[in-house]
Amino acid sequence: MKTDSTYTIYLKKLLEYLPLILLFFLLLPAILFSQPIPKDSEKKLTSVSGKEKVDLLNQLADANNRKSIQEESTNTERALRAAREIGYRYGEAVALRNIGFVNYRKNELDTAEQQFKKALEIFLQLKDSFQLSEIYNQIGLLHWRKEQFVLAYKNFRSSLKISKAKRLERQTAQSLNYIGLIYWKWGEYSSALDYFSQALAIKEKLGDNFEIGITLNNIANIYNEINQPGEAIIYANRCLQFAKDYPNKYVLGRALNNLGKSYFKKNDYEKAIAYQNKSLAVKSESVDLLGEAFSFDDLGEVYFAKKDYSRALTYFQKALSLWQTLRDSYGISKTTLNLGKVYAARGLLDKADSSFNKSLLEARANHNKKNIAQSYLALSSLYEAKQDYQRALELHKLYSLASDSLLNTATSDKIAELRVITEIDEKEKEVELLTKEKKIQLLEIEQQHTMNSVFLIVTVSGICILLLLVFRFIKIRSLKILLEKKNKAISQKSEELEEAIAAKDKFFSIIAHDLKSPFTGLLGYSEILAEEFDTMDEEEKVRTVGYIKTLIERVYTLIENLLDWSRIQTSRIEIVPVVLDLSKEVPEILELLNANAGSKQITIINQILSPEFVFVDKYCLKSILQNLISNAIKFTQSLGEISISAKEKIGFIEIYINDNGIGICSELLQKIFNIETRHTTKGTADETGTGLGLLLCKELAEKNGGSIAIESSVGIGTTICVTLPKAKTNLLDSPGEVD
Repeated sequence: MKTDSTYTIYLKKLLEYLPLILLFFLLLPAILFSQPIPKDSEKKLTSVSGKEKVDLLNQLADANNRKSIQEESTNTERALRAAREIGYRYGEAVALRNIGFVNYRKNELDTAEQQFKKALEIFLQLKDSFQLSEIYNQIGLLHWRKEQFVLAYKNFRSSLKISKAKRLERQTAQSLNYIGLIYWKWGEYSSALDYFSQALAIKEKLGDNFEIGITLNNIANIYNEINQPGEAIIYANRCLQFAKDYPNKYVLGRALNNLGKSYFKKNDYEKAIAYQNKSLAVKSESVDLLGEAFSFDDLGEVYFAKKDYSRALTYFQKALSLWQTLRDSYGISKTTLNLGKVYAARGLLDKADSSFNKSLLEARANHNKKNIAQSYLALSSLYEAKQDYQRALELHKLYSLASDSLLNTATSDKIAELRVITEIDEKEKEVELLTKEKKIQLLEIEQQHTMNSVFLIVTVSGICILLLLVFRFIKIRSLKILLEKKNKAISQKSEELEEAIAAKDKFFSIIAHDLKSPFTGLLGYSEILAEEFDTMDEEEKVRTVGYIKTLIERVYTLIENLLDWSRIQTSRIEIVPVVLDLSKEVPEILELLNANAGSKQITIINQILSPEFVFVDKYCLKSILQNLISNAIKFTQSLGEISISAKEKIGFIEIYINDNGIGICSELLQKIFNIETRHTTKGTADETGTGLGLLLCKELAEKNGGSIAIESSVGIGTTICVTLPKAKTNLLDSPGEVD
């Protein structure tokens, strides 16, 4: 379970790299669907006709789609006309798919969607599993481009279901890779890495070096995003081994770019510049204008960090020129903003003002909330430098509203994600139940056929009848036993399904109850703003916006906790135990929480000074300790004291978190881990919570083979004991590595 501040950082970084993700999806389909052109294909067109000619035109369109949009468009239009003339439905659908992709590349997304849907309709009629898997992935890419991530997720899942059922390994790897990118967008980095790893395993099995390189780049991007550049460098270097000798330089250019970003994060600017220049050379050779634009922008940021404003200005201007050529609104807005920062740093405030306003206008025209927020922030800082504090304050308020809108969008995505996953799980369970019912019917039919056979044989002869009756009797008895076993298994599954449905109902009742209160507050405050905005003074406006922001953060925390709880209940959390040293992990967690403790003048004493090794999932350990220590801070009065200690028990390590806070009454203590009686209490400084924190900690501890116990007295304090598996001696030579 992440804290609000951690998730916000991840969200901001995700939005920062969104163009790179979009770039990946813009180019990837062209690579995936391209085929080598036979040397005599163009000549062969003059000597073939009918279906063979349509198929050859479609093949040429696929193969040329990386070279010329016009050339591909011509071939696909010829293929479509020829297919319709002879009533060749399959060739027509492939041509429509190719035309849709041409429009996708031209950024004519609505037209592309119409062509894809027409192709999908034909492939459904033909029941062509291969093409259905392909077209669902392409439609998913289109929704991704339109930032309709839930629809994209549904289409990728549809493709994955078909490819797995038909054992289409290449399409399965593609779908897994795309779903990983969806989870990346949603900030679920652990799930994203899991899907990328599954895709990578299949691609390695197929020996597809180009595709292996694409997924390795994705993994490197994830580690860069969560600020682990060391891990990112490892995967980017692995990618180089596959990409350096491959004819298509797409993967090589991105791998070099990733290395540049990683070294930039490590503040090694010279290496960052060297790798970005190598990446730029590869992209320039491949005439990859989009890739060049990103590299120029990245180089500008490195030189800006070095305070070499002259070079930074040069590279940003080159990037802007390419963005304008490509008509890429996001790039134009972002790079114009960067130019403004350079002008501001050089003291050219009027030029900076002009650049920031151009960035804002571009972002507004294309509804880019992230760049709108950044432009307001930059303008606010600029007017503060000009000592126009009134205008600076107004702009900062606009920045706050834009930032809150971004956060609200992320919350909506979380709710949509939860709904989609629940719907898919329910449908899969429904299909499974129908399959079992069909098996029961088949067994009953088989039993009836057996009885009919017995009576038929009776009429043939006496002795044979007797022998056959004995034989059939034995067989029927076996079938009945088998049927009883099946019925028993079905009954057990039915009970499990009823429990799952009950848990789901309980889950949604929690959502309905806990979301109602903050949304009521949001409606109330927003109504006040709408009706009384002109009569309110500035202080009242700021205070009311602050209340709204607090309520949004509360809803967001609840959604995050509910999503974590849902993943635990449906076994979609992957536990990867590693050897961890508490004496190193605890200080890192305390560093995140020192500000909270400091605001209440609470002293935290860390008594774990010598190495204590546990064998648990790192994410789970940090979530458990961070949540429990946060609770201790929440329920401890100002000037209070919290201590963290550990001691060894046979096969386990016991971690104690002790505070001298307000304590917990015995009645609440008995039901504190029961989801049906979930309870939340305000902290000593009126801090609010979701009531799911301790429950999540208990679930995560048990998932790792441990447990949680609580002792508390009202007015005296609380002691929480977390018991976790101790690392075995043979693992201590390589702590931190997966067993």
